[in-house]
Amino acid sequence: MNPQPQLEAGHNGPTKAQTESVVAAIEAKMADLRSERALYMSRCRPHHDRIKEIIDDAVERMNFERKALKITVKQREFIRKAEALEDELETIVQDALDLLQRQLGSFADTLLGRAAVQEAREAIKKTAETGKRNRKRSEPPPDFIDDTPDVPFVRDEEPEEPRDAAAE
Repeated sequence: MNPQPQLEAGHNGPTKAQTESVVAAIEAKMADLRSERALYMSRCRPHHDRIKEIIDDAVERMNFERKALKITVKQREFIRKAEALEDELETIVQDALDLLQRQLGSFADTLLGRAAVQEAREAIKKTAETGKRNRKRSEPPPDFIDDTPDVPFVRDEEPEEPRDAAAE
C-alpha cells in the first residue's frame, strides 16, 4: 500500500494537487472499467440473445407466461447465490472450529470436549447433507438453556480459617 502523503504544515487535509491527482487516477481506472465492461457485454450478447429466443419459444409454443418464467429463473439464481454464500460460511465455521480445537488443546481430549467437538461436526455434516442450516437463530438449543436464576453466587458461610496445629 502507498505510504500516506504528508500534509503541508498548517493544513488539515490534502492539497489541491493531491486531490486532482487522486481524482484523475480514479477516473482513469473507471475508464478502464468501462472499456472492460463493454468487452464483457459484447461477449455476453450472443448468450443473452439465445436466452431471449428460448423464452420467446416457451411463450409462443408452450404457453408460458413470460414474466412468471423470467421471475422463476431469477429466483432460482438468487437461491443458488444464497446457497453459495452459506457454503462459504460453513467453510468459515469449519475453520473456526478447527482453530478452537487447536487453541483448546487438552479440552478437546476430555470427555466433554470430545462430545462438544462431535456435536459440532454432526451439525456441520447435517448442514452439508441437507443444504439447510437451522434458521431458528433467536432461540438457543435446549442443551444450553439453564433454568437456574441469574443471581450472583453467595456463600452461606465463610470458610473456616485453617487451624495451626502448633498453636493449640
